[in-house]
Amino acid sequence: MSTYFLRRATSTSAISRRRLFSFINFRITQPYSTVLGTSPLATTLHYLDPLEIYKTEKPYHLNVPPSALAPHQKQSNEVSKAYEGILINDLRGRESDFTLDANGFQVFRDEKDHVSLNSALKYEDYENSPVVKDKYREAVKSFLVERLGAGIVIPFTHEVRRRSEVFPLLPRGTGKAPQPVQGVHVGECFGFNSLVAAKSLDFTPRWAAERARMVLGESLAHITLNRRWQVLNIWRPLFGPLHDWPLALCDWKSINPIHDLEPSDNVYTHLTAETYNVYHNPSHRWYYISNMEPTETFVFKSFDSDQSYKVARVCPHAAFFNANAPKGCRARESVECLVLVVYPEGKGEVGHQSNEWLP
Repeated sequence: MSTYFLRRATSTSAISRRRLFSFINFRITQPYSTVLGTSPLATTLHYLDPLEIYKTEKPYHLNVPPSALAPHQKQSNEVSKAYEGILINDLRGRESDFTLDANGFQVFRDEKDHVSLNSALKYEDYENSPVVKDKYREAVKSFLVERLGAGIVIPFTHEVRRRSEVFPLLPRGTGKAPQPVQGVHVGECFGFNSLVAAKSLDFTPRWAAERARMVLGESLAHITLNRRWQVLNIWRPLFGPLHDWPLALCDWKSINPIHDLEPSDNVYTHLTAETYNVYHNPSHRWYYISNMEPTETFVFKSFDSDQSYKVARVCPHAAFFNANAPKGCRARESVECLVLVVYPEGKGEVGHQSNEWLP
């Protein structure tokens, strides 16, 4: 493989967007007093290290075995940095205060006479990927049509994570199952190292639109992408209560997208996905659900085409070490599904790539 190098281009329009959002975002990044049901947990999260090199060289990761690299070729120029003392607030008792459009995530519970994701499969069925693909994805589709009023729902990938006893010492575990992802990211991670965010199927506006066309097909995409559309992550534990390495979500209202999100290239042999790494910002507000049950589901955004400044666009997230977990508690097992959602005409504002303000 030839040497991979990309320069970051900072256009006049990009600079204008930075100035514009610095003004707009002033009102949403200021800290505010929050009183939740339990005390926040202090933990360590891994963000992209704000190195000088990223001012001239775009972060990248080559998703090929090291043996396939050319001599002296770096597999990645990404460097993660651990930030200690990050507070993770408990949503328990205040789940209804957070919504998909306001915060970038929402909690749903199984309810009588409604589609249940927990009852879609038996526990042992999650060992069988074709069964998950056929039956669980179909349940996710029905779930989102019912709960969100979506017009078109297409689940296009899923992941079942089972934490190995050697994680996090070995971030990829023993290779038998995908592991929790410690790096703060916006999407679903599949790469060589779970500490760094960019080895993932994250979604910048360009890659989200390209991925949507891959899922829909060009003819259907031409029609449906003139409506409001989203890429959503549907996440839940396979058993409960979950204590071990729970999932933390970052409130959109605490993010400055122009400064916190770094477009990065995730290079495969057949395509290059432009993804987001995330820089640390002390204004970030993080949340989780204590003692989460499989009847509870996180729905959060990987991308939203609505450019009106009225709604959340993405939701950074990461697994974290829970120091309060009972000793010897069961290792985390979870399922997540990435879904393309298209809403009926007139529901939400339609965005156009020419007006995109995300980096």
